[in-house]
Amino acid sequence: MPLRHLLSAPLLLLASCVSQPERAIPEPYAETLAWDGAEEAGAFVGLKTEENDSDSLEDLFFDPGVRVAQVAEGSPAFQAGFAVGDVVLSVNGESVDDPGAFDQLVSTATQSDDLTFETRRGDHVFDITVRPSAAPGASAAPTPRYLVEPSRTRASWATVAGGVRLVAAHDASPVLRDGLAVGDVVTSLDDTAMNSARELVRTVTSRPAGSRVAFTLADGRRITVELLSAPTRITSAKIPFVWEYEAAADGSTEKLDVIDIVILRLFRFERDGNERTWSLLTLFGWTPFQFGTGVGELSS
Repeated sequence: MPLRHLLSAPLLLLASCVSQPERAIPEPYAETLAWDGAEEAGAFVGLKTEENDSDSLEDLFFDPGVRVAQVAEGSPAFQAGFAVGDVVLSVNGESVDDPGAFDQLVSTATQSDDLTFETRRGDHVFDITVRPSAAPGASAAPTPRYLVEPSRTRASWATVAGGVRLVAAHDASPVLRDGLAVGDVVTSLDDTAMNSARELVRTVTSRPAGSRVAFTLADGRRITVELLSAPTRITSAKIPFVWEYEAAADGSTEKLDVIDIVILRLFRFERDGNERTWSLLTLFGWTPFQFGTGVGELSS
């Protein structure tokens, strides 16, 4: 029986006990959607945006809208009067809180569509109407881009027209298990529209591990997915001078000391991979009784 199973009962009584996720979830490249051509380039207004956050790691929070980080000189947005620092709250009446969603809403417009941006500057909110132009480099094939989300869906997502496409998923991904397929386009999550991959990733990672969320797909299907919950492992626990247990989060190493009072240690068990060592009656650092498996030792 593994040592950690033998320890589970007494560990419940300890005041000093720490657990961590057993392992990092690998990137989901087991199954990948083939990219078979460039999508048609959309409209161009000349705005580069960023998340409207607090700019403080000590007190990080997000306000509504996206903040204008750059205005291309001579662009439609430049001519309409946009300035760096403006906050765009909505595009044609649709709220936008993510730069990827903003880009998607703008790029899906045509050059004949006027775009109305609800914009805040200081304490004033007003509408700016922009007529888009042709996107620079419209004839160039775009480089495929997607976001890896390993902690809740174990999948990769890409922003496309009309939603977010599942472009890759690990064999053990919960989205595959519960009915999605690589290539499906998600339009909403729990009835909230998803306009960019980043918006979807932020939404699912904000949900508790193991919670259930509803994906609505472009073909009308609604699929409930139980988000991934990574198993945890006890990494440290002790009763001072009686016994102390330490282990790596990935389970590669572990150590148990019993009765350790500086000059005397009654028992120690150590494991490093497949190699195991037992020590009895260590006094002033000297151990007369020590046994090991010898696995991993080099031989001539």
